[in-house]
Amino acid sequence: MTTRRIATGVLVAMMAAAGHVGLAADEPSAAAIEDVGLAFEPKDYPTTGGSTSAHPLGVTVACRLTGTACQWCDASSRFGRQPLQARLVPVVRTTPSPQVGGATLLPGLHDLLIHAALKGKTWHQGTHTGYTRLIAGECDLIYECRPPSADERKLMADKGVELELTPIALDAFVFLRHAENPVKGLTAEQIKGIYAGKITSWQAAGGKGEVHAYVRNPNSGSQETMQSVVMGELTITAGRSAVALTMMGPYEQLPGDPQGIGFTFYYYNERMSPNPRVDILAVDDVMPSRETIASGAYRWVTPVYAVTRKDLGDEAAAATLRDWLTTPAGQSVVAESGYVPVHPVPRQVTAGELTVTVTGGGTIVAGDAELTPEALQRWLKAVPPGEDCRATLAADKTTRWAHVVDAFNALRMAGFEKIGIQTTGPGETGD
Repeated sequence: MTTRRIATGVLVAMMAAAGHVGLAADEPSAAAIEDVGLAFEPKDYPTTGGSTSAHPLGVTVACRLTGTACQWCDASSRFGRQPLQARLVPVVRTTPSPQVGGATLLPGLHDLLIHAALKGKTWHQGTHTGYTRLIAGECDLIYECRPPSADERKLMADKGVELELTPIALDAFVFLRHAENPVKGLTAEQIKGIYAGKITSWQAAGGKGEVHAYVRNPNSGSQETMQSVVMGELTITAGRSAVALTMMGPYEQLPGDPQGIGFTFYYYNERMSPNPRVDILAVDDVMPSRETIASGAYRWVTPVYAVTRKDLGDEAAAATLRDWLTTPAGQSVVAESGYVPVHPVPRQVTAGELTVTVTGGGTIVAGDAELTPEALQRWLKAVPPGEDCRATLAADKTTRWAHVVDAFNALRMAGFEKIGIQTTGPGETGD
């Protein structure tokens, strides 16, 4: 998977030093040329920010909408601070990736020619700082992994500011262990018991020794999510003497502690802070993955929000960006960033043939999505078909003709000039 190739590429420097050969990292990504229904000049792009884990999402969106290249890099400190950190940054031009032992490394942050103007408009300093900056009017839109905390709600009340949260993606809240810990998974109740101080040994899960539970600082995205989503009414009593002040915290502590357990967000672990000595725990026998997040099979799926102030005018650039993020074109870019989109994303159609099926109940099935005629029209206007693209409208004999006409008109309004109509009965094909 792409996420694994990126993660492995970041680790190659460590592996090469030990005599290992790593897999190739993803090639630097340039801004795609397809029209996604919205565009900005970099100088006109709204100022965004938010949680650390959502930084690549913010950068991907900004680069796609401004026609700017972006590139993954190794953003670890040049002074040897661990752990390794992968970051996606806007660049003026992409930089060739260095080769070590036949493996492709991610270039260092200081090796890149950064797009300074766009970097300043995609600055993520963390969840709490993102909210305080938005409330203070210092940025226009933030990408956040949780709703405002109690402290942030108080600040909103003191400033007379109301916020609007728009779900645009799905992430998951995950638990981490040392790679050599034989315990591969825990139940939700065991995790709650550990952090409530009721379970102090790994023995209950088939392991050995004392559990060392690591936590984050108050108002951090991880700590607030841990309390609200996982613990609920239970109080976190374990780990108070092992507070990590940044999202890197668990990756600084767990590699040296086989008895440790920590938490973070799935996307951050997969793409931004890969570490061969830290693994994810299954919860109730389900491992978090893009598939289990999308299906809801994993227990703690969490939304990612585009957050704006309610006093934002409808004509503001940030309002336009926020609304676009929920469209099929916007959700396609969300998926491109690696996140799971909140809405089904139809495949983009630029050439060849698109088959649209109208069900007996009037639902339109196009690509990967179920749409209304209006949504189909909006999608195809945002991602226009190529001049040679032909549409086939399929329906069986149980479908009302009015529904077929609605779909036909949506295709015509979206710019299709070649539309075939196919009607079938059970076990039949026909035109």
